[in-house]
Amino acid sequence: MPPTLNLGAKKVMDLVDLDRARSEPPVSIRLSKQELLQLKEVPLDLGDIPCHTQAVEAVIPLVTRASLKVSDRILREGFVRNVRNARDLNPNISHKAYFK
Repeated sequence: MPPTLNLGAKKVMDLVDLDRARSEPPVSIRLSKQELLQLKEVPLDLGDIPCHTQAVEAVIPLVTRASLKVSDRILREGFVRNVRNARDLNPNISHKAYFK
């Protein structure tokens, strides 16, 4: 059950009662109680699960550059969108070989 907002809060930290805001992690949501108890003795092996994709890796430098140039969240998002759109329109500009 998601936590409810305290609309009468005077501070941001009082908006949600984090002591009552509990949720099940996606990894363990399908495990039975017995399986959860066994995790004390034998750790859960999840295998090789990627934590991000190549698309995310490609955008990280752009977002980092945008955060250094623009401090406002909305302007930063606009900066990223403009750069991505410009690259879509003329993909050759984004390569170093173009400037030689």
